[in-house]
Amino acid sequence: MLMRFTVIDGALLHDHFHLAKTDECYFIREYRTTDRFVAGESLSLLKNLKKKPTEIGFRYKSSAIEKCAAEFSAVIESEALNDWTFVPIPPSKINSHPEYDDRMVQVCKNIHAEKSPDVREIVKQRVSTRAAHESAGNRLTHDELLGNYYIDEKLTHPEPENIAIVDDTITAGTHFKAMQAILSHRFPNARIIGLIWVRRAIDNNAAISEFKDDS
Repeated sequence: MLMRFTVIDGALLHDHFHLAKTDECYFIREYRTTDRFVAGESLSLLKNLKKKPTEIGFRYKSSAIEKCAAEFSAVIESEALNDWTFVPIPPSKINSHPEYDDRMVQVCKNIHAEKSPDVREIVKQRVSTRAAHESAGNRLTHDELLGNYYIDEKLTHPEPENIAIVDDTITAGTHFKAMQAILSHRFPNARIIGLIWVRRAIDNNAAISEFKDDS
C-alpha cells in the first residue's frame, strides 16, 4: 500500500463538521461507516491501537503503534523534523491514572526516531474523562474539552514555530479544534496543522459506525 497524506479539503468537510475550510488537516488512511460489517484493515488497526494498557490482546496494540509510526515516517520527510514540533492530542486519562495511554506520544517519538523528533505534551488535561469511543451520546463538547485542557508551560521553550497536532483518528474534529484553539492562543504566530492516521469517512445513507473514536 502506497502511503501518502491526503488533505481534508472542501470535498471532505461534510464528514468532519467542526473543521473549517481554513484548517490544515492531513490523513493517511480512512475507514468507512460501513466497515463495521467487514474486516476493514484500517478499522482493525485503529481498534488495536486504542486497546487499553490493561486489556487482553495488548500485544496487538504495540504492533499497531509501530505500524502507525512507520506510516507517518513514510510520508514525512526526515529533513522536515527540524522545523516541526509534534504535539499529540492528550488521551482521556491523565498520567496518574492506571489506564493512562501514551500511544500517540510513542507514535510521535518513533517518527524517524533516529532523528529525535521534537515531541512535546504541551497540552494536558486537568482531570481524566471517559474515552469518547466509550461515550456514545455523551461526548465532551468543544468548550468542555477546552476547559479541561491546559498548557504545560515547562514544555513551551523554545517556542515552536510550526506545530503538528497528531492524533490516531478524526470524526467531527472536536478535539482538533479545541487543541488548535488553546495552542493558537498561546502561540499566536505558529502555523498549526493536524496530522491524522485514520479518518472516518461517512457513506451516504449508511448508519454511523458503532466504533466511536476520540476525536
